[in-house]
Amino acid sequence: MFSKIGSLFAKIKKKLWFKVFCSIIVIGMLYAGYVYSLIYSTYREVPPPNQKVMIILGARVYGKDNPHASPILLERLDAAYDYLVKNEETIAIVTGGKGANEWAAEGDVMAEYLIAKGIDESRIIIENKSTSTIENIAFAAELYDISEAIIVTNDFHLYRAMRTAKQNGVDTVYGLAAVSKTYKTFDNYIREILALGYHLIFTH
Repeated sequence: MFSKIGSLFAKIKKKLWFKVFCSIIVIGMLYAGYVYSLIYSTYREVPPPNQKVMIILGARVYGKDNPHASPILLERLDAAYDYLVKNEETIAIVTGGKGANEWAAEGDVMAEYLIAKGIDESRIIIENKSTSTIENIAFAAELYDISEAIIVTNDFHLYRAMRTAKQNGVDTVYGLAAVSKTYKTFDNYIREILALGYHLIFTH
């Protein structure tokens, strides 16, 4: 008798764990779908022409002897370059300091890249001290009026970046998404889905 009761209890327990597991999977999928919809809502934005200023958010710089932009950063710079060529009055603020695993400040490398591609140096303002998106925005504000600005970053990062900008002094924000095509694109989207969830819950 006791063995039958134990067997029945084990079956119930297995079913309970199965239901819990399925519930977690469903909740996770709903959460991921919701966050992805937020990301998707911004990365197809097209900023209006002739804006006064754009802020290009920094990303990893590679190399010791010849510091250069990582593939992700190149995507941001090339997207910004295309806009700057078509809108000759727009000022670009390139942002990003030197991380512990970098040999040059991101802002400096970004400026060199844009100048080498033909953007006049007078149109570029360098911010090379920041270590986060919040600091990118805050330190850029110390150098120029960014009450209205275009934010340039990768598609997966744009929603969070624009939200951060609005929370930190940019009253009117336009997004310019660099389409991510690197081999780490999938990983970056997964990471951003988690990071954006944290951002939505803990920043206001």
